[in-house]
Amino acid sequence: MKLNKDIELFVKKLGLAPYNLFGTENHSNGSHYALMDGVNGSFLLSQDASEDVLDNAFNWSWSADVKHHVSVSRDVVTVRKAFSGEKTSFSKKTVLSKLDKFYRYLETDSSTPVVDSIDHVITTFRNFRNSTRYHNALSSFLLLLASYMNRYSESYDDFVKNQGGLCLKYGIDVNGIETVSADVLQRFNDELRFNRRMERNLELGITIRHAGGMLFQEAQTALSNTNCQLTLYGFSNAKASLPNLANGGYYTPQGIARSLTEAAVGNHLFAPKLTILDPACGSGTFLCESVRTLQRLGYMGEIELIGVDISSDAIEMARFSVSCAKADWPEAHIRFQLHNSDFLSISPEEMACDIVLTNPPFQSWASMNSETRSVVERIMSPYVKGRPDLSMAFTQRSIDVLRAGGTLATILPVGVLTSDLAKKWRSVLAGEHTIDLISLLGDHTLFRYASVNISTLIVQKKNPTVDSRLTMLWADESNNAAANALRNLRVLDWVPGREVHSTANYWNIYNMRQQDLMSRANWTPNSTGIGPLIEDIKSTTLTTVGDFFSVKQGIRPGNRDLFIVSCNYYSSLPENEQRCFKPIAEKDAISCGQVTPVDYIFYPIPQPATEQELAERCPSYYRDVLSPNKMLLASRARKNDDNYWVLSEPRSWMFDGQPRIISKSFYRKDGFVLDADCEYAIVQGFGWILKSSIIASLNSGSKELIVDLLKLYLAVFNSDIFTSIAMEYSSRLRGGYLEVANKYMKPIPLPDLTDLSAHHPSMIKQAGEILDLFDQGQPLGSLLKNKFTASAYQTSLDDWNVVI
Repeated sequence: MKLNKDIELFVKKLGLAPYNLFGTENHSNGSHYALMDGVNGSFLLSQDASEDVLDNAFNWSWSADVKHHVSVSRDVVTVRKAFSGEKTSFSKKTVLSKLDKFYRYLETDSSTPVVDSIDHVITTFRNFRNSTRYHNALSSFLLLLASYMNRYSESYDDFVKNQGGLCLKYGIDVNGIETVSADVLQRFNDELRFNRRMERNLELGITIRHAGGMLFQEAQTALSNTNCQLTLYGFSNAKASLPNLANGGYYTPQGIARSLTEAAVGNHLFAPKLTILDPACGSGTFLCESVRTLQRLGYMGEIELIGVDISSDAIEMARFSVSCAKADWPEAHIRFQLHNSDFLSISPEEMACDIVLTNPPFQSWASMNSETRSVVERIMSPYVKGRPDLSMAFTQRSIDVLRAGGTLATILPVGVLTSDLAKKWRSVLAGEHTIDLISLLGDHTLFRYASVNISTLIVQKKNPTVDSRLTMLWADESNNAAANALRNLRVLDWVPGREVHSTANYWNIYNMRQQDLMSRANWTPNSTGIGPLIEDIKSTTLTTVGDFFSVKQGIRPGNRDLFIVSCNYYSSLPENEQRCFKPIAEKDAISCGQVTPVDYIFYPIPQPATEQELAERCPSYYRDVLSPNKMLLASRARKNDDNYWVLSEPRSWMFDGQPRIISKSFYRKDGFVLDADCEYAIVQGFGWILKSSIIASLNSGSKELIVDLLKLYLAVFNSDIFTSIAMEYSSRLRGGYLEVANKYMKPIPLPDLTDLSAHHPSMIKQAGEILDLFDQGQPLGSLLKNKFTASAYQTSLDDWNVVI
């Protein structure tokens, strides 16, 4: 697509995808584009258009489901707000010199329409269906839309005469068409043409071209609503009902589809022919995006599109929407075939293709019927022992159908990147194929209804090399975070394998070696994104957590409600009975390197040998808790009437007097604390015990030296830098929490702090400051912890993306 200098500046600087606003419909007055990014930042842009033409700009932007229209003249840039009708002018020179600031002005506009164009069209459809009671309202509705777009609906005779041609052009089932009366046609046109509440005229071609993905997905939702109350045209304010997502179908955000499609087709633009498959095509969002993207990028070869879906209604809408996209590119050689079938039941040979673009169903094993489980098990059994998600089977089968060198771009549930169950499958995937991109997108505004975190994966079906590098993209839950991160991929002119790095408060883009990905417990990108720095650390820090510490799981009580008591109950006990309880260091009790106990666990030392001894040593607790629940406690595994008061797994090392560090089970920041005197019980957490060989090296195990070493390691563990490194190894939970378990922590690179003389003098000075602050009972500041940790890893603080 050729763009003039000003328009190209908007596109390149802001990372937006440009499309002709009117498609093949020529507009003699000015140049008009839709600049799309996904959610709030998309807008329409016109240049050199007369004011009388721009009087329609409010209708255009409302129809495209974007908030703004921007017009550029010789010296002025004018912003028209689609919903309020406001118009504001700026100096063109100022806008072009501060495009990022101008974009933020557009993006942060919080205005919303009373009725958006999507709801307007869907309400028209629902009213049409409810008032006519047609058995197959969808086919008739699509015919009416086609007739409206082609201007055959103004005359009933023209409408009737052109039905056959329209059905052929747009793939509408002619046998499913109900007879539409002149009265129904008139009422439909009147309602569709104008929304009285917004006072906007609908430009249907613009809606289908630039918001069609959402429109037809909403139409699918409307079809699932069987409530057919009779309504009068123009008098229903009902919005489209919430989609039923029980079958795992999250509708595809059009911005994500656009970005994945751009990335996937980029490797294939010089191929003489491309076969593109969506195995869960729904209403055709990915298929349409592939046509529009290839058109925008100037692809010259033949295109074959294949779509598969189990919903016949979805297939009919996909046929219509793809036909619309094809009609906007009449000179292209495009063929498509759509199958109302289950993709997993089709042999891979029948679906051979060059590119797969898809948003597979997110369905857990528990939600599948027996037939689906059987198919999923057959596909995934070489890779997974357990209960795989349906999306994993779709992803694996998608790779199976790719030709050598082909590309898969897919949306996935985050759990597929993090679960232990999928670890072997991920390992095989990375061992046999080249990973181009992994993203984690937390921005809930991506979806019209659902609040879900999603990930995306782009894979090439070719063997990775030793030097293969992939791009990791992380975006948090903030509005527009994901859209802005994806925009920045365009700003960076990203292509697979290219070194990129870009970061902001809410998103992060970085590279890493595919070999390093294979050694990770999970594949989720993270906010710090140390990327290539992890390679330097592994080359200079040859020791790991496992070389210094045994990370041991805490107590398993067997019945937390009975064996753990509150601080108030503990305080009410006689002093001699309090000795049978230990303060717990876990969860919120650990903060800023300190322990503030809120609960106590029953842990008498030594254990009472008999029930009589138990009653004598702990009379109140025996009377209040243990005796009334004897049968319940005795029914636990390996317990009976003779030892029912004993914890299920008390951990014999728990109070052996050995100084240790305690960590939470899950943490984001400051999740570690020193327990120098073996004072606290570890329940939901881990004990970090120095290995005997390390203790032996410390002047025959002097407790003072052991504690000083633990203080230095505590400063490291509670640093932002160590957390950034741990993110590369540990499993991450929702909210960004890291799981602390030996299998994740053991391989993390950890500097040897037993002999500080081997380190830089500045680090020795920082170590002295840390020990002095501990002796004074003062907290360690973030700056000191991060400086010390950076030095320990033979890096500087400037190398790290940490906020002090």
